[in-house]
Amino acid sequence: MAKSENSLEKLIQLNSGSNKLNSKVDLDLMNSPDNLQIILSKIKELIDQNNCNQKSVDILNEFLHTSDAYFIFPKSKSAVDIIEKYCSIFKLLLKKSIHTLSHNEEDVPLERSDFIDISAFSEKLLNLLTDYFKMLLTMEKEVKQLYKEPLVKSLAPSAFILASSCCTPSLWWNEEMHKSATCLIDHIIDLCDANDLLELLSGTENTLFPDGLIATVLKQLQPALSKECWKRNPMALHCYRWCLFKMSHPHLGEFIDHVLPPALLLIDDYLPKNKISGIKCIQHIVNNVAPTQLLRHGRADVLFSALESQLYTNDQKLLKNVHACILSIIEILDRSKMEKTLNVTRYDSILKIILTNMEIDDKIKVRRFYSGILIQYIEQMKLSIIRFLKRLLPIVANYLEIYDGPEETSRINILKALNLTIKYAWPRIPHHSDDILKCLLKFMVDISTDDSLTSLTVKQMLMQEAQDVLILLNYSTGGNIVKLLAGIQDVHDNEMFKNAIVNVCTSTNKE
Repeated sequence: MAKSENSLEKLIQLNSGSNKLNSKVDLDLMNSPDNLQIILSKIKELIDQNNCNQKSVDILNEFLHTSDAYFIFPKSKSAVDIIEKYCSIFKLLLKKSIHTLSHNEEDVPLERSDFIDISAFSEKLLNLLTDYFKMLLTMEKEVKQLYKEPLVKSLAPSAFILASSCCTPSLWWNEEMHKSATCLIDHIIDLCDANDLLELLSGTENTLFPDGLIATVLKQLQPALSKECWKRNPMALHCYRWCLFKMSHPHLGEFIDHVLPPALLLIDDYLPKNKISGIKCIQHIVNNVAPTQLLRHGRADVLFSALESQLYTNDQKLLKNVHACILSIIEILDRSKMEKTLNVTRYDSILKIILTNMEIDDKIKVRRFYSGILIQYIEQMKLSIIRFLKRLLPIVANYLEIYDGPEETSRINILKALNLTIKYAWPRIPHHSDDILKCLLKFMVDISTDDSLTSLTVKQMLMQEAQDVLILLNYSTGGNIVKLLAGIQDVHDNEMFKNAIVNVCTSTNKE
């Protein structure tokens, strides 16, 4: 008991800067474990005086590290009251740890300096909670059973929010915090009788949170992630994302109504980095929630509308993420329509936007992006691409005319897109074969006589893609292309061009 008395004296000394609490305590009262409540009440009073700052954590840390474990967790009839006081103290500190910013009205960019104080506070609190839970884990079975359930059920959600917000790099993050956060989560897993993190989050009958800890965590985060508050709560947002990506099928579907709103808020923000973050969240949800759940209550329609509105930009990183997610959503929404070959689907509306952008935007980087994404839509639409031939083929011709750097990314992509178009839209290709042949031959002549920085390897790749398109075009026209090509190799002196034409004719003749 002397050790505990000594710890209380140290607490008073630690707070000696305060003029409100400097009276001596009757240490004779500390002869019984029940009087731990007096110490805890004094600690709470000291913490209140210090407004939950770093000194507050030091006060509690001093007590825990100078007291015997069996004094901290006594076998006592007053255990319920002791637990209540512990919970009250830790909840005060945990509430302070999830930092709410005060200056986001003008959307001021956040800097590391905004989190200096809270980072130091959170690091100390993480260490304190880790030691506290570790001490509880080492207690004998009877003591552990007495304290574990009420303490962990009360503190685990908030402690988990703090730990998960410090598990990955951020403006308030450092390596030591990461280590402490990881240890704390491991202790929570053990105390909740879960086998691993996924079981802790999703829940099983044998754990302290049978419905899953994530349900409680998301409910607790809800006010901080509302439309009015989410920008002022970056730590809460960080926790949401971390938890979301730790959940997978089939467990995530149970919490879909909790995880969708924050993702939609992120997508709707004006900052590209927030939009991309929200889209990645949506992509994870789509990948890990059953299609039937996404279709229920029009959830998938809401997601499609939110994503479609993000297509009117030139930010390639954003567009790349948007289109990947849209392709996944349309596959769910229009699966039944795709069973009938020529049904109009949402692919049509998105392809119209893509073609419009390809027609009007002449930036090289943008052309590279759209020529690549076009391939994915043609592969999904198959025969339905036939509706867009009149609009698509002039775009193909335009892309083939323009050099786009030594790697020739957009021209390689557009040749692959043309190949797929001929493959799927073959019934109508004979009506357009003359135009396709002209633009291909012009392209092949340009490449074979090109004196730019394009390497021979890339030129050969381009010529091979063009040859493949010509061979497929010949099949689609019943062999008419080879007839038109007969003798054309003699018109041009370039060996690369002549060899390509010979290869096309030879290949088709073999077939």
